[in-house]
Amino acid sequence: MRFLFILLLCAGAGFAGEAGAVAVGDTVTCSATLNYFCKHTPVSAAPIDATVGAAAEFEIDFLHSQIPGRFTVDFSDDMLTLTTLANFETSSAADILVFGDLTHPITGITSFVVTIPKKRSTSFTQSDFSVANGAITFDLTNEDTSSGVTIQIGLASVAAVPEPAAWAMMIGGFGLAGAMLRHRRRAKAVFA
Repeated sequence: MRFLFILLLCAGAGFAGEAGAVAVGDTVTCSATLNYFCKHTPVSAAPIDATVGAAAEFEIDFLHSQIPGRFTVDFSDDMLTLTTLANFETSSAADILVFGDLTHPITGITSFVVTIPKKRSTSFTQSDFSVANGAITFDLTNEDTSSGVTIQIGLASVAAVPEPAAWAMMIGGFGLAGAMLRHRRRAKAVFA
């Protein structure tokens, strides 16, 4: 029984620390169309990159507004959180925001939670979000929302492939477990 535990521990050591979807340290990108732009970018709305960390990675703003910051975008471990900072209503124009993880491409949405404070409202639904080409797309067409609304989206990605060092640790673990088993059999033969 002890042998099985050691074998599993050694074999599993090679895969410890492999990342899932979005993780701290990943490089994420933001791009916008028409009426919105990712903060600190020129109005031409070329995609910008940020590193996932402790604070919000992007602030999304409306091009023609005196009110700064419509909402923040914060990536954390396997989660995308959007928080509205001001009331806003969008037009029928095709306003699209695209968020991608350049380190671990996004492959799906695992959860969707909208938190609405009292006396506030939103028209955001899960159908406003889609995943394609390793990124999540947010369609802002005909949306109406209050400030303080929070949307949390669970993200999925393709499982990480272990690096060569991880494989070496795993194979070494199996080798050590095999050597222990072989040594154990010899010890029994000597004392038998």
